[in-house]
Amino acid sequence: MMPVATMSSIICNLPVNADTAFLSVNNSGSTIQGSVRYDNAAGTPLGNATVDLKQGNNVLITTITGNDGTYSFQNVLPGSYVIKVTPAHPWGGVNNTDALIILKNYLGLVTLTGLKLLAADVNNSGYVNCTDAMVTQKRFLGITTSFAAGDWLFESPVLTLTEPSVQTVDIKGICAGDVNGSYVPSVQTFTTCGSSFTDFRDGQVYTTVMIINQCWMKQNMNLGTMIPGASNQTDNGVAEKYCYNDDPANCLIYGGLYQWDELMQYSTNQSARGICPEGWHIPSFNEWENLVVNFGGVDHCGGHMKTTGLTYWMAPNSGATNASGFSARGAGIRESYGPFSYLKGYTYLASSNNGGDGYCFDMVLTTSGPDLFYYDIDRTYGTSVRCLKD
Repeated sequence: MMPVATMSSIICNLPVNADTAFLSVNNSGSTIQGSVRYDNAAGTPLGNATVDLKQGNNVLITTITGNDGTYSFQNVLPGSYVIKVTPAHPWGGVNNTDALIILKNYLGLVTLTGLKLLAADVNNSGYVNCTDAMVTQKRFLGITTSFAAGDWLFESPVLTLTEPSVQTVDIKGICAGDVNGSYVPSVQTFTTCGSSFTDFRDGQVYTTVMIINQCWMKQNMNLGTMIPGASNQTDNGVAEKYCYNDDPANCLIYGGLYQWDELMQYSTNQSARGICPEGWHIPSFNEWENLVVNFGGVDHCGGHMKTTGLTYWMAPNSGATNASGFSARGAGIRESYGPFSYLKGYTYLASSNNGGDGYCFDMVLTTSGPDLFYYDIDRTYGTSVRCLKD
């Protein structure tokens, strides 16, 4: 069996060349800059990736890559650091060709090196063998849904800074199993309000609308793995959602339904990011109020937020004008302990405000009139999530 290259074979110990030579900057510290790219022929930039500057086990600074995959840390003090990357894109790019290449590598017919050799060890056993090839094929066929090695691998550059300098550190990443580097991640990101953008975590596309001075998504969030309505969502590191009547088609039309703790991703901070994409957050009660006040108050705002007609609302859908462009649909609710109710009759929109004693505050729209209701609801109910731009 052929051993996998150790991580030390891809670590960059800097400075190593003229690009990373020490340059005089200022007396306050160093600049670390560079790009994060996919290990394919095009070197596709990985936008919206989280880049952590770590010292030991502590994360000192966190930044997000731009559309072009670039990042920068400023005023870094002398010391030894490791750079860690967490992608926003979904895993992908794996097929039968990758399984065949892994098998050929095991047989000595081809030679994989660097990240691509590491990506071949999908079993995380420390060796590349025929079992890795078999597991890769099973995942491509949908027989299995995960790899023991996880979904992504990144170089983890190590830096030692002794005086103010500019360090350029470019980092490559690859999906586990994509040994031929065939994946071409999307480079589409949010640009201006009114445009569409892709949530890199699952590839779903959302449109946006500017309402007064706030940029809102025009669709409810639909992130996560569907679980049965009879089960509670849990803090297990995996985003979970309900689909009305346990039917995935309803999630595509109305978005997912989430218990408050899950949609907040177990934070209690107002305007927490929760399950929203990077750069977006769960609106607070005050942020909802800004929309309500500017569209006729509670007596009329609901009508200005609802889609018109009877496609997404049952009769009568009174007062619906969608004058705000918010485009709310009657998504219904997952009640405590599991039953679903009110599809096309009501929609419950979460706020990030914790009501205390197991409750939270929701905005409620109904087909029966143009009103908007503030509702103190049990946090175990499953409600809709509409994200607001930071």
